[in-house]
Amino acid sequence: MAAPALVGLIYREQEGYAFLLCGVALALIGSLITLKKPRNQVFYAKEGFISVAPSWLALSFFGCLP
Repeated sequence: MAAPALVGLIYREQEGYAFLLCGVALALIGSLITLKKPRNQVFYAKEGFISVAPSWLALSFFGCLP
């Protein structure tokens, strides 16, 4: 999100602010998610599938926002 935001801001396009806003929001959400560390560091396949599927959906959703 940083590269299109930078190009949009250089050319003074309104879309540059949308990319910048999405990038800042995603960075804030990502930093909040990484604050809580799990007690048990062992991951099994079932837990991995359950955690990866929503993350792909979230990435797809936030990627299509701008």
